[in-house]
Amino acid sequence: MEVEGNFGVQLMGIFGMEVMGIFGIQLTGIFGIQITGIFRTQVTEMFGMKGKGIFGMEVMGIFGMQLTGIFGVQIMGICRIQVTGIFGMQGKGIFGMEVEGIFGMEVSGIFGVQRNGIFGMEVMGISGMQMMGIFGMQVTGIFGMHLAVTGIPGMKVTGISG
Repeated sequence: MEVEGNFGVQLMGIFGMEVMGIFGIQLTGIFGIQITGIFRTQVTEMFGMKGKGIFGMEVMGIFGMQLTGIFGVQIMGICRIQVTGIFGMQGKGIFGMEVEGIFGMEVSGIFGVQRNGIFGMEVMGISGMQMMGIFGMQVTGIFGMHLAVTGIPGMKVTGISG
């Protein structure tokens, strides 16, 4: 992983992710995600996602996501996620996600994600991610990632993704 400036992330490998600018994400491979501008998302292949405008996302396929307005997400299918308001997410199914408030996310199941507060993410399971504070991320497990972020550009990555 290579991080530059404000979320200027470059990640290659299993996910083949490339992030540029302010959330200008481009991801190819299994997920086949392409994001440009202010969350103008276009996802193809497995997720079959397509979005326009500010979070005006519509996803069809396995996850069957539909997103309108400011984070007004509705996901049906395997994930069965429903999001209302500002990150007020509630979902059941394989991912078993429950989100409340501003990024107050709690997820259990395959990914075993637990997230509290503003970007206070703690993920256990396959990806084994732990994130605390403002972008203070620590990841262990398959990805073997350790990111100690003390500011926007101050990121450190070790492990498989290097």
